[in-house]
Amino acid sequence: MKIQWFLFVLLIGLVCMSMTQCPQCIKGRLKVDDNAKQWLPYRGKDSITFISSSGVISKMKCSYADVTNTYQNFECDDTYEADSVGFTLEIKPSDSLYLTCNMNSPSWLCFRTMNMDSAFISGCNVLNGPITEMRKSFTTYTLNNFRYSDVKLVNAYPGTNPDFDSLFFARNYGVVSFKYKSTWYYLKQ
Repeated sequence: MKIQWFLFVLLIGLVCMSMTQCPQCIKGRLKVDDNAKQWLPYRGKDSITFISSSGVISKMKCSYADVTNTYQNFECDDTYEADSVGFTLEIKPSDSLYLTCNMNSPSWLCFRTMNMDSAFISGCNVLNGPITEMRKSFTTYTLNNFRYSDVKLVNAYPGTNPDFDSLFFARNYGVVSFKYKSTWYYLKQ
């Protein structure tokens, strides 16, 4: 009986100790993989040129940031650093239409297209997410007579605003094509 009581008290003690211990803390620096940064190659650029399916050339403003921020983990009374890489592309100034992309450690790529009135297409985990009808991956893909390697396509989900419905990313090129108001736009090569 004493052994059972001892085991019971020991078990309760272990449970209580595990409930009061600090959760695992994030330590050090959460870096964005250099290979993942190849999907957003906009460092030093202030514009990107696209050509529409009707032949109209558009120079779109681009802003880029590669930053490291320090965060406080209040659960553990400690700090850690996290990298973030992102860019904004001004697609259609007259419609206040923007595409924003942000990548966090190690290769979590999210994007969103929106204007003053609504959001259009958005998504996360573009590089490593599951392949579905709305999200596809290609070893090679040809757009506007240019062959790209390692391409990701994200389509709008049913029920979202149909004005912006497709977005292509390619390694080493970034955004290479999108469809807005039934017009395709292609990265000018």
